[in-house]
Amino acid sequence: SDTGKVLALASSERYNPAHIKQKDIPALNPKFSEYPHEAGSVIKPLTLAIALDKKKVTPNTWFNTYNGEMEIGKNRKITDDEKFESLNVTDIIVHSSNIGISQISWRLTGKEFREGLIKFGLAKPSGLDLSRDLPGSLKPLRLLNHKLHRANSSYGYGMLATFSQLFKAYSAFNNDGIAVTPRIVNYLSDKKGKQYTLNPKIGSLQAVSKKTARQVHDMLVDVVQRGTGVKAQYPGLIIGGKTGTAHIAKKGRYVREYHSSFYGFANDKKGNKYTIGVLVVRAKAKGQYFASLSAVPIFRNLVQILVEQSYLKPNPKEAKKVEQNEMIYNDTPQAEIVEESTEEVIKIDKPKEAQSVKSLFNLKEKPKNTINPTSHSKPKVKIDVIQKSKPTTTHEDFEDLF
Repeated sequence: SDTGKVLALASSERYNPAHIKQKDIPALNPKFSEYPHEAGSVIKPLTLAIALDKKKVTPNTWFNTYNGEMEIGKNRKITDDEKFESLNVTDIIVHSSNIGISQISWRLTGKEFREGLIKFGLAKPSGLDLSRDLPGSLKPLRLLNHKLHRANSSYGYGMLATFSQLFKAYSAFNNDGIAVTPRIVNYLSDKKGKQYTLNPKIGSLQAVSKKTARQVHDMLVDVVQRGTGVKAQYPGLIIGGKTGTAHIAKKGRYVREYHSSFYGFANDKKGNKYTIGVLVVRAKAKGQYFASLSAVPIFRNLVQILVEQSYLKPNPKEAKKVEQNEMIYNDTPQAEIVEESTEEVIKIDKPKEAQSVKSLFNLKEKPKNTINPTSHSKPKVKIDVIQKSKPTTTHEDFEDLF
């Protein structure tokens, strides 16, 4: 994570190399740096980090999350798949709350938010040493000054980012706030064996402070311990990350196709640490497109390979639990795992001094009896997916709101 050296980088898309058709041409291009896309919920830790760095919130700041449905603007709403009356900042990330992260973004100005994302490396080439390294895009400041647009971008819509940009951004949470430029080539050598070091054209970035990076690092570990990333756990290692399952837009509307991703890190106690990213493009398997069921298992397989090849060394006392935990993860329905973590958080009492944001933004709070927080019924597991109703996320819709 601290050197930027890429151990492995792979992009796979099925086609017949002997008979390449017109529709196969995009598969010939590496998607690491040439495929800008709406990233979804993996942007939430970046949004939070910016707010933490600006001292707008702390890990224990509480927000009203309106039982999973918050009205905003004219006939618009933001929804969550898991329904809570309130969540603190840490659990907003653990439970991937759109409502919570939106309110966090509202404590930032449009300029602070946009400049903060740029400091993570968005809207500029990542520096990955390939022939094409696309910059992606962010909304202009005139739009981000409006709270609906800012909310929309806070959870990864209405903006474009490449895999290599997000890979670089997440390295900051595992490297004291420094977003390290990824590099494939270490050096060039001539016929005599003399080596020539290559200096990246785009350097690393101090995205956030060391303190902020450590706070978000710990929250990402919580995501794996009790949130949407539980299947990434590996006994004896420190694993953290964030899931994202984003609708794909076609002709100005979101369709039932998805990008699923998981970005995070795997560290051992001997000082070895690695940033790992997984992007599943157009995840189509029925019921399996959620990042927790598609990208996260791939992430864990990569961790397993790092262990097998001695890049990571699990704590010996914990390593013997690997086989037992694999059996538990494979046999336990995801709904049950999420339910256990959900009930634990719901029982936390909101501090008396915690303020509702209703008065700040004139938001209409839903009746508190819309959900029974002590219910033991299993929640719907639709992790990190934007609401099914016509969302506030298409560029065409936004232009007419203000």
